[in-house]
Parts: sequence; C-alpha cells; structure tokens
Amino acid sequence: MQQRQGYFKRRTLILLITFLYTLVVGIVVLNRFWQFEVFYYDQGLYDRSIWLVSRLQTPIIEHQGLGRVHQFADHFIPSVFLLFSPLYWVTSRYDITLIALSVYTGLSVLIGFEIARGLIKNRIMIYALLGAYMGYVGLQNALIFYIHPITAVLLPLQLLFLTLFRQQWRLFFPLLIMVLGFQETLAPLGVAIGLFMLLYRREWWKQALFVIIISLVYGYVATRIVMPSFSDKPYLYQPEWPVAREDYVKRFIDDPRKIDVIQYSLATFGWLPLFAPATWPFLLQDLFLRFVVSGGPPRWDLGLHYNAPLAVLLFVSAVLGYRFLEKRRWAGTKTSVLWSLGIVGIVLYLHQFVLHGPFALAYNPEFYRHTGRQGFMHEFLRAVPKEGVVMTQNNLAVFFTHEKDVHIINHYADILTIQPDLVVIDLRPGQNPNNFWPSTEGKLREAVSFLQTNSDYTEKYNKEDRYIFVYTSKINESTP
Repeated sequence: MQQRQGYFKRRTLILLITFLYTLVVGIVVLNRFWQFEVFYYDQGLYDRSIWLVSRLQTPIIEHQGLGRVHQFADHFIPSVFLLFSPLYWVTSRYDITLIALSVYTGLSVLIGFEIARGLIKNRIMIYALLGAYMGYVGLQNALIFYIHPITAVLLPLQLLFLTLFRQQWRLFFPLLIMVLGFQETLAPLGVAIGLFMLLYRREWWKQALFVIIISLVYGYVATRIVMPSFSDKPYLYQPEWPVAREDYVKRFIDDPRKIDVIQYSLATFGWLPLFAPATWPFLLQDLFLRFVVSGGPPRWDLGLHYNAPLAVLLFVSAVLGYRFLEKRRWAGTKTSVLWSLGIVGIVLYLHQFVLHGPFALAYNPEFYRHTGRQGFMHEFLRAVPKEGVVMTQNNLAVFFTHEKDVHIINHYADILTIQPDLVVIDLRPGQNPNNFWPSTEGKLREAVSFLQTNSDYTEKYNKEDRYIFVYTSKINESTP
C-alpha cells in the first residue's frame, strides 16, 4: 500500500496531465459525436462489428468495395474486439467506445512518461516531448476520426516500447501479437521494430530475429490465408509498387503534402528524431507505406487516422534522440531548457495558427452551444421505428448499428434492390458533404422524390427536409 501511495505521490503532475488530456480528448470527440459529425465510414462500420462480436454474432459489415462481408474480409482486427467488445456487456450506449478511446489515449501519455523517464534525465524535456505527443496535429486529427484500429493501437504500442526498453520479454511478445492484431497492415511495423532492436542493442539480436519472423509470418497468414478465406478474393489493399527504381525515393517528396507531413512532424518533436538513426527504420516504414506504395492522397497529409501510430514512433524516436545528446553532454541545462521551450512554442504555433488542430474546439464556447442545439435531430431519430432493416446516409447510420441491420444509401436504385423496411434521410441545407458520402445531396433528393411517388413506401415523417419512409407491407403487418 505504501509503495502504491509512493508511486502516485511521485507522479502527481503526470497523473494530472493524463487526466486533463483525457478530458480534452473526451470533450472534443463526444461533442462532435453528439453533433452528428460522425460517419458510418469508419466509426459506424467498426462499431457495428464490435457490437455484433459482443453479442457473439458474426460481424457482418457494409463495405463500399466488397459489399456485405465479414469484418475480416476488410481488415483483420481481433485485438479491436478484445479491447472494445467487452464494453458492450456493461452498456449499449453508442458513445461508450469513444469514452474508452479517450481513456486509452490518455493512458498512452502516462506510459509515454514511463518510457521517457527510464531513458532520459531532464524532466523539462520529458514534459516537452509529452506535450509534443499530445499536441501533434496528426494525432489530433486521428482522434476525431473516432474508432479505427490504427488509432486504437496507441496504448498497446506505447506499452510495447515500455516492455522493450525494460526487457520484460514475457510481456513484450504477447503485446507484440496484440499490436499486430489491431490491423494486418501493422506487420511491416513489427519488422521495422525488429530492425530497430538490432541497431539499438546488438545483444537483443535473438529477440529481434523473433520479432521479425513473427511479424512476417503474421502478415503473410493474415493477408494471404485468413482474409481471403472470408472474402473469396485476394487481399484488398495490395501495395502499388513503383515501376521505376528512382520512384522509390521520389515518391517520398513528390507532393507538397508529403513534405509538409515530414517537416511538421519533425518540427513538432524538435527535430530530435534526426539524432536517433536506430529509429529510422520504423519511421521510414510508416512513410514508405503511405507515400510510396499507398493507394493515394488521403494518406499523404496530417488528416484522418493514418498519423496515429506515427505519433508514438516520433515520440520514442525523439526521446532516444535526446538520450543520445544527453549521454554525450551535448545538451546542457540551459540548452535543454531552451530546446524544450522551443518544442512547446512550435507545438502551440502549429496547432493554433498553421494547422488549426481540432482540439481548439475544446476552448470554443460556440462548440458547446452547437451541441445544445441538436435536440431536433435526436427527436428525429426517436421517430424512427424500433425494428426493421434501415437504409440511411453516412452520418445517421452510426446511430442504428446496434438495433438494426444498416445499409448505406447511394442511389434510389439501392432501395429497389434491397427493399429496406425503413429509409431515413436528412436533407437540411448546408450540411457537411461527408454526411451523404458515398452519395451526394442531389442523389438523395432524387431518392426522396422517388419514395414520395412509390406506392411501396409510406411517408411516416416529413419535417424540415428530414424524412422517414416505411415499407408499406411493414405497416400492414403491424396493423391489427
């Protein structure tokens, strides 16, 4: 008991920071969720599969390319189910996974502190690098993309590095399997961590070899055997290898967005990763997968979820970069203080004035007022009948992933094909175009016009460009 009290007493500041950061993440993520700024692709898709697994049912999802398929046909994510599905044994709240994501992300800061504390001495630099991790705009954007395997891996990945540096091999290897289990695309990261281990400590060569072998075998089995067995097709996310050799280098910097990712990422962490060459394999593999062999522009900037693992990798690299300087006495007290203040200044400047990080919503009063104005939308959703197959748009589908079988509408022809029991559409002007994706506002207006003249459907709700249509036979069945 005394040891436990001593632990908390010595870590009062970092525990307070962890709590406040968790609170900020939760405030931003949950308020955006309550404002309907959330989408089936990908929050609803993963929430649907997490919910079904919690009910011991097959996780069938609506996939844009593959159609109605098992979750493992898209991504192999057993660790996501392990981390989130048990939450639905306690509650059926749609936002419980977002609360958990906020807590897991906050705890990753505490684990990051333990990593840095074990490697470097300067406390000011430790907190500066933690500030860089928390304020990294790539991570901020990843978190407002809600539940995604690549975002959910933050805490396990930090724990993996903590057990590595502490040489706790009995914990390290199960954590490695867990990290790989968040998504099959993390297998190259496992290989890169093995290479890092070889470069960082040569006496770890046996463990490093095991890490590389495990990662290679896991990646092969997942993408060549397991996933094709669920889709009856080859692995969907095949790399697009360059034809010319020089493109393997050119593609790292052939677009201004890629250059911005590199320079803003390094600047956020005070360019310290440049002093940790042993970490370059796991930094380069992240950029290689996104810039050289990826499917296109969505991966080329600091948006979406793709930068979440990079935040952890940059943090670990920066800690080791400073360790290099500290061991050689190239970072005296004054230099370290100035460097730390510089990191904090850069993080704040990029967040507030250059990249406009979404955490700024947390101190914007209008953000909370907007949440309070959403009562009419909740009233709209309450008007939707409890049972039946529902077809709706991207941002509304998230609120039907538990009770109903959900289909995403693209064109009114989808209604003819599927014949859902319910069609729910919100066409209020001025909405985020992502609310309609993969459809458009114009296509959904065509769908409403079609339904209003189709005898198979009855208009149950029509208020301020919000519509609920019920399949006529469904009404007849419920009429005594």
